[in-house]
Amino acid sequence: MSKPLGSRIAGAAFAMVALYAVAFSLWQFSHFSSGTLLSDFRAFYCAAQLQIRGIDPYRQGPLYRCEAAPTAAVLWRATGNVTDPAPLPPYTIAAFIPLQRLPFGVAALVWTGILIFAWAVVALVLRRITGYSWTVLCACLFFGAMMSVSLGQIAPLAIAAICLAALLLSVQQFSWAGAAAATAMIEPHVALPACLAVFVSVPRSRLPMIGVGLALLAISLVFGVGRNLEYIHEVLPAHALSDVADVGQFSFTVLVHALGFSDRLASRAGTIWYVVMSFAGVLAAITMAKRSKSLPLLALLPMAFAVFGGVYVHWQQVVAAIPAALLLLRAQREPYWPLVASVIALAVPWMYVVGWGFLIPGAVAITGVLAWQLLKPALLTEAVIVVGVFCALLLCNHALAHQAAQPAFSTVVAPDQWADLSWGAYVRARIPIGHGVFFWLHFPTWVGLAVVVTFASSRALRSVTLQRAL
Repeated sequence: MSKPLGSRIAGAAFAMVALYAVAFSLWQFSHFSSGTLLSDFRAFYCAAQLQIRGIDPYRQGPLYRCEAAPTAAVLWRATGNVTDPAPLPPYTIAAFIPLQRLPFGVAALVWTGILIFAWAVVALVLRRITGYSWTVLCACLFFGAMMSVSLGQIAPLAIAAICLAALLLSVQQFSWAGAAAATAMIEPHVALPACLAVFVSVPRSRLPMIGVGLALLAISLVFGVGRNLEYIHEVLPAHALSDVADVGQFSFTVLVHALGFSDRLASRAGTIWYVVMSFAGVLAAITMAKRSKSLPLLALLPMAFAVFGGVYVHWQQVVAAIPAALLLLRAQREPYWPLVASVIALAVPWMYVVGWGFLIPGAVAITGVLAWQLLKPALLTEAVIVVGVFCALLLCNHALAHQAAQPAFSTVVAPDQWADLSWGAYVRARIPIGHGVFFWLHFPTWVGLAVVVTFASSRALRSVTLQRAL
């Protein structure tokens, strides 16, 4: 039966307003980010440039000199002796070596295209394994794609590889699924739990997974055993400590730091939390996949657990929990509002929306679209949701203590020290988490993650209980 004319007109009007609001936020963001584009990509590009020349890519002096070299005005360059570090394993840095044949500006365009393609893969896979509409998927992934592409981050590739592994599992292409999951180890802390779950549960995935793993190890060893040991024993701990106070983090480490504990204790707590969550995610995925016969959970669910806390989690990694949340939601006979709320909480970067202000129209539009598509509420309920979110975001933005422009920041770090030290100095001076509005705006994201993890854990425990009772 077709919908009443009034309902269809209201729906069309809402869609037009939502599309305009998202476009407005995107347009404003493009102007705001001018001059700071692809900062993370530049760090990776420079690290690869150094690594291929036999220079340590993790040291302050060489990396800063490369990042500070003049480039196109629209692209980011380092200033004030503050280096954007590249805390990636040698095999991941090696993936950027082919781009060295291109000028930085051209390489930046190629990398941007690769990231856009990765998000397209994520959307296509989720369309196939969840059946949700393109409207829902675009709303879920819009902010994640916009912000990760603008920075040139590597997270989209890892997320796309795990999603591709989930699709391959669903069509019983187990060997290719193992290879795809192992490829996601370009960002190890996001992919490792998923790799473990697939490896344990799918015997036919093991040989390809081991093969890809050995290939990555061989690539790393090309740059020397010492470089790899340095990365594990020195670079990773240094980077974890440098980012303990970062307001942009959503890790368990930053929460422990905000509660007043020492940086080292916070970092250790984050490490322990990551191990516990990874183990829980693997168990939950294996249990639920076996019970529900949904093999994609083996790849997607551990990834969601992996980004719930841990040592180093930024919002662009948090988005990795959305595929699992959508898959869990689709398995419910009726819309389950806590899971719908968690999808919305994970799809919108609330802290950045409030801080920048111009993202508020887009955030409200995406909230409204997801609520309308996933909950199918009455028109009055939808209006209350949209107006409530809009007012809450405006009030939070108004509550911010808007500071005057600060002078350029500069720090002093010895050239042979880790590049993370200069970044850590900048974090503590300019973007510490504190206890104000920005701290509290982490909680919608944390709660969204907690709902996904708790829901999956409860279903897994229920499956175990039922199995024992039979």
